[in-house]
Amino acid sequence: MVNSGQYCSMMSAMPSIKTPIQSAQIPALHPVYLRLLCDALRDRNLDVAALLAAAGLSEAQVGEAALLRMVGHQCGDPLLPIDWGRRIRPNAHGFIGTAIFSSTDLRKGLQTAAALTSLRSTAMRLSLIEDGARARLEYEEVIPLYGLREFVLTAIAFMAIQVIRGLVGRNISRVCVEFPFPAPIWADDRKKHCPSEAIFGAPRLAFSMPIELLDRPIASADSRTHEAALRQSRIDMLGVRASMSAQVIAFLADHAVPYPSLDETAGHFCMSSRTLRRVLQGEGHSYQQVFDLVRMEAARHLLKSSELSVQQITERLGYADPSNFVRAFRRHHGHTPHQYRNLQL
Repeated sequence: MVNSGQYCSMMSAMPSIKTPIQSAQIPALHPVYLRLLCDALRDRNLDVAALLAAAGLSEAQVGEAALLRMVGHQCGDPLLPIDWGRRIRPNAHGFIGTAIFSSTDLRKGLQTAAALTSLRSTAMRLSLIEDGARARLEYEEVIPLYGLREFVLTAIAFMAIQVIRGLVGRNISRVCVEFPFPAPIWADDRKKHCPSEAIFGAPRLAFSMPIELLDRPIASADSRTHEAALRQSRIDMLGVRASMSAQVIAFLADHAVPYPSLDETAGHFCMSSRTLRRVLQGEGHSYQQVFDLVRMEAARHLLKSSELSVQQITERLGYADPSNFVRAFRRHHGHTPHQYRNLQL
């Protein structure tokens, strides 16, 4: 797996790529969550308007990828993602929250969350697994999060804790959160922040609980409200479709060099290379544009986060020679690799 790019910032690298890729930027979170993040930043006396302006955004168009990168650079508070997650109360989830909390029992509520989660984030897949005496609600990353991973998953974990706590009440102490990263700076004071048990270094973000908890009735259960919320959510889901361009970018970015060929990429999506080219062209892109975008973002990230030489990056990304790589990088980013590294853009 490549740790050399942040798919979420690829849009800025290539102005000719149009809106289908923009709509699938990582982590593809609903705007209401980003507005709550802005509130958390304001409470820390940060100039949100200036942050957005530096990211090329306005208050009216909060763009998550650019905003989260700026937050990472400007705010060193390790508790920020916890605060952000806690601010995302159940009523912020719209019809999904209504459908979850009107379910008959916890099992149905978690199954509903798993079925509808793509309405709130296209970067995550959620599944409920029942195995023996334990049940697990697992988050799987559909698109690599790279440098944003710990920040985003921490926020999602504390957001989910809010929901689960609302469903199980005091039984939240019987739930164990499995964080997919080493113990962070706040781990020693975890109980001040997290009402459930927790472990770190897990394979993926998950919430484990005794299986009997799944049969726990939900006090706010209402079958008519549940069906109405599900019906509206299904209608909303018709408009949530990741573009093929975005899916190809995610597939390529998740593989090591040598990157998959056009035929291998098309085969992954169960289509011929000719069909894949035609679908991409229908979205206003070529396969080469998408492929170049992945490599240029990988190059940007390596220059910023590693000590690899330009020659080593050239070889890692599969360019024939450094001069080809330098020309391509300047064309995409407006600077040579050396200039970019020195400026730390």
